[in-house]
Amino acid sequence: MYDITDTDMYRFLKSERKTLALVSLAYLLMTLVMFWPVTLGFGSTVVHSGDAYQSMWNLWWSGYSTFTLHTNLYFTSLLYHPIGANLVVQDLMPLAGIIGAPLQLLGLAAEYNTIFVLGFVLTGLFTYALAYYLARDRRAAFIAGAIFAFAPVHIAHAYAHLNWTSLEFIPLFILFFLMFFNERKQVYVFGAAVSFVLLTFAGDLLQAVMTSVFIALFLAYMLVFDRKRVLDRRFLIGLCEIVAIFAIIGSPFLIQIVSSVMNSGIVGESLGVSTISQNMQFSDDLAAFFLPSSFNAVFNGVAAGYYQIYKADINEKVSYIGYSVLFLSALAVLNEYRNRRFPMVFLWLFVIIVFAWLALGPYVSLGGSSTGLPGIYLLYANIPLFNLLREPGRFDVIAELGFAMLAAFGFVYLSEAAAKRYPAGRARTWLFALFLAFILIEYNGMPSNALAQQWYMNVSIPKVFYSIGNSTQNYTVMLLPDTPNQTLPAFYLGESMYYQTAFKKPMIGGYTSRENSTQYLSTYIIPLSIEGGNLEMGNGFSYASPINENYTRLTLLLMQEDNVQYVGVIKQAYNQSSYSELHHYLYSVFGAPVYDGKAVVLFDAGGAILKNSGYTVAYTAGEWIPGQSLCSYLARCNQTIADMWFGGNARGVEIYSPAGASVTLGFDAFSPVGSELYLYANGKLVKGINLTAAPESYSAAVTLHGGFNQVVFYARNTTQSAYQYMDYGVENITFS
Repeated sequence: MYDITDTDMYRFLKSERKTLALVSLAYLLMTLVMFWPVTLGFGSTVVHSGDAYQSMWNLWWSGYSTFTLHTNLYFTSLLYHPIGANLVVQDLMPLAGIIGAPLQLLGLAAEYNTIFVLGFVLTGLFTYALAYYLARDRRAAFIAGAIFAFAPVHIAHAYAHLNWTSLEFIPLFILFFLMFFNERKQVYVFGAAVSFVLLTFAGDLLQAVMTSVFIALFLAYMLVFDRKRVLDRRFLIGLCEIVAIFAIIGSPFLIQIVSSVMNSGIVGESLGVSTISQNMQFSDDLAAFFLPSSFNAVFNGVAAGYYQIYKADINEKVSYIGYSVLFLSALAVLNEYRNRRFPMVFLWLFVIIVFAWLALGPYVSLGGSSTGLPGIYLLYANIPLFNLLREPGRFDVIAELGFAMLAAFGFVYLSEAAAKRYPAGRARTWLFALFLAFILIEYNGMPSNALAQQWYMNVSIPKVFYSIGNSTQNYTVMLLPDTPNQTLPAFYLGESMYYQTAFKKPMIGGYTSRENSTQYLSTYIIPLSIEGGNLEMGNGFSYASPINENYTRLTLLLMQEDNVQYVGVIKQAYNQSSYSELHHYLYSVFGAPVYDGKAVVLFDAGGAILKNSGYTVAYTAGEWIPGQSLCSYLARCNQTIADMWFGGNARGVEIYSPAGASVTLGFDAFSPVGSELYLYANGKLVKGINLTAAPESYSAAVTLHGGFNQVVFYARNTTQSAYQYMDYGVENITFS
């Protein structure tokens, strides 16, 4: 029932090489026109997103770690210094970065744009080959290639995620897989395995997850309708061979992944295991399947208000199918129900239903609001490893490929009916031109207005960073802001990473796909980092802590520990007032900048750090919570509690002293439930205090040794209240 006429790949390529070349050229021209700002500035202009900066860093790191450092490319010590960053779930595209490394001679933007353009051209070409294999019609195949290559979901991701621009190896793998299923030739086993390596390591690990789901659906479907062929010994052996060849060819990456997971202490949070609320944030909306993309050059106004609901998540929310595609797909299903000519129609319909339903996430949303109807993603999210895909909306990619295949079948039915009705005319050609035009109008992603053109940016690196990169000294660079904000969490951190490709030194902070709390804390313990983030958000200087301390001294101490040599500011991140305040502060600490360009100002921090080395400095250790944060759920909250600092037992203070010394530690404390407070210094009990319900001042003599000392506050609750771990507050910690 499911046999397809034997198509020897060699004979196919030989007979169709001119056609394939013309098809590739057509998709290339369509891509260059649709993304004309990239075409005109190929070596300097890329699509505008913080993730674009991250993607360029990924390409650079893959080549740099492989050819220069000879280190595990799934772990870097250059980000989040001194912690480092695990890159297993980073959108790394290591194979693309390694193969494309020679293009870096032309600049990272040129390498990025080459992969960007090929993502559309090859996606169209390989989808054309798949559709031609199934439908045996060049026009229908070209339409299918255009649908998948220029689908709104593909264009939306292309504006943010290079790894989801490179979708070309998904249809290529499916082509080889289906050819092997139908023809049982060994060459297709090898082709499928190589394609899976490419989609995994030149595309994305999660593309491999999604494609594996497709294979599972295919096998389940075929077990129902063609059990003998699925259980055929040759086919089962071939499946095992695909897995084995993939493991062998992909072993250089797989071994590094395992090593990185085992050796760098990666945790569930950084692996991307997510919550239902996060899944909902990145799920498709049912209405979005029928509303034009906000990236559409013609109909963007139709859905503009609707897509305002999603704001920063707009790239994850686009799922428009297109009414031309829906018409052809419906035509394919109806005709197949009557004629039974293309049995693959119902397989692709099954795939579309499952993947579109998965794309809707845990609960179906309509118009930006949850309907409460559960989705099958709730089941999927409980499958180990597969649940790493925290963005359910990305399942729409495979659903769109299914629509491309159905549209090809539908076009064959329609064009043949038109040819019978008008045998002397060129009905097929006119239908082809008409539907291709309709599809491109519905899918068109050209930046036709000023708003759309803002998605493109000119990328250049200040020359000063190349000078730093030429230095043989080992030190760290700190670029503010180095903590993520709420509006553009990726953009300026990504820009800093892009500059790192020139200065090649470790940096404070960074931006990876799945950060964990340890990485965040490596930045958040530095007062200057927190101040830089506060100023970026327009909040002014407001470094809060229970310790009364000179925070400049603390910043310089921690910078000394991190071996920071240069502190810079990305000017675009700040408004004029905030930048002026930050610049004035840095000038007062470090002196005149050593570089002041259009994009960045840079200060030499070395001298100030050396002068600070003789001071005693204290800072918090462990999790301290401002009482104001507790007021939302503590019924007894009052101004006293709001002014205090709380935390889980026990919490403490780190004190750095350049030499041994005796100091007096002072603090204010209280307990609304009556607690016994114990003070430990370097593991030894210093003092025990019976706290009262009103704040009182206390002091204790503490002996310090040279280096780092730890003072810990620990309370024993005498009333066993429900708040036994939040039963005392502390503020105004001083030492003298």
